[in-house]
Amino acid sequence: MNIPITEFASSENKLTWIYDGKHIEITTFSKISNSIILTTVFGIAVIATGAENEEEAYIFNPDGSLRCKIENPYSEESRLGPYYFIYEVNELVLVFAGGYSRDWAHKVNEADGTLTSSHETR
Repeated sequence: MNIPITEFASSENKLTWIYDGKHIEITTFSKISNSIILTTVFGIAVIATGAENEEEAYIFNPDGSLRCKIENPYSEESRLGPYYFIYEVNELVLVFAGGYSRDWAHKVNEADGTLTSSHETR
């Protein structure tokens, strides 16, 4: 049985929601720049400042446990980092942006965070 996430809220450094009657709160990040409720495999996708003081992408399970950290496929020299999540035709997409290069969108497997096909977005 799939239990939905309700009362989702995101602030600069905190995520909260209700799942299975329990209040879930995540406060492990210094800054959250983007978050979205997953629609296919229940959970929350987040872009936040991580331990290396760089933007990193994560997927959390509905119970608040970490499902995965999404690996950045770009080199440090490219200056591309996770920018935002969006749904395109019912598929989760993670856009990488930064530096002087163009933005790239990658489809995300919601179950394990692997990145699949990509396309330029601008």
